[in-house]
Amino acid sequence: MLDFTISFQSIGIFLLFVLVMTLGIYIILAIRNFNKTLKNINKVIETNEQNIEKTISSLPIIVDNVENITNNVDEGINNVSNAMPDIIDSVTLITGEAKENIEKVSTTITGITDGINETVATLKVGTKGIASYVKIAIEIIKGVSDFFSRSNKTQT
Repeated sequence: MLDFTISFQSIGIFLLFVLVMTLGIYIILAIRNFNKTLKNINKVIETNEQNIEKTISSLPIIVDNVENITNNVDEGINNVSNAMPDIIDSVTLITGEAKENIEKVSTTITGITDGINETVATLKVGTKGIASYVKIAIEIIKGVSDFFSRSNKTQT
């Protein structure tokens, strides 16, 4: 019979060999996929080469425009920031004047209301007096009418 001895060292070497082979296969597959990806990228670049060159050539103009826009925005913000205290002062002044005008209007409306109330009260009193005069006048007219009616009846 054949005697075959396996030592821990040979098992370790075998496992290390299998591990290196597996790792090698994964590396080969990764390099293969990376190569396919690079080929696809090259195709895209070749297809769009003119567009890419046009874009790259216009980048300095775009950067200048962005810089101008940024400067304009900064200037606008500075202008607004400088004008803000004046705007706040104006709003405060307008608010104070509006409050004063509202108080004046309120006082005026109160005065008008009081005047109307006094006029209505006077008219009530006046109409009571006028009504009394009208009643007296009607009674006088009735009395005169009765007097003439009696005198006409006595003459007939």
